[in-house]
Amino acid sequence: MKIFKEELETKRVIFNVDADLAARLEEAKKLAKQLGKKLNVEAVVDESLARYLDAAEKQLSRMKRGGKSIPDSPIVMGPSAEDAGEPAATKAVQVRTTSNLAPSSATATSGPQKR
Repeated sequence: MKIFKEELETKRVIFNVDADLAARLEEAKKLAKQLGKKLNVEAVVDESLARYLDAAEKQLSRMKRGGKSIPDSPIVMGPSAEDAGEPAATKAVQVRTTSNLAPSSATATSGPQKR
């Protein structure tokens, strides 16, 4: 029989999540509380984040071994090249380096360009 509870060290991290998911989570927490229960959200987030990081670390390791270096230029987030000139939507965002930016709005209206 254990006398003392072993607690893992934790660190608070703030994530931005979709507003619909946040509302659903708050509603589920409220309902669980009414039923005398508590959702174990932290454990689920830890497990999911661990799986994500495992995959990311493997991919980064492969990239490093393959001779692909991490670019020195900053990463710019914005709408995809196909959506250039359209109002940006968060669902159409992709990460691109500055060398792969969409053409300016003046050239984007003239149609696709071949390189």
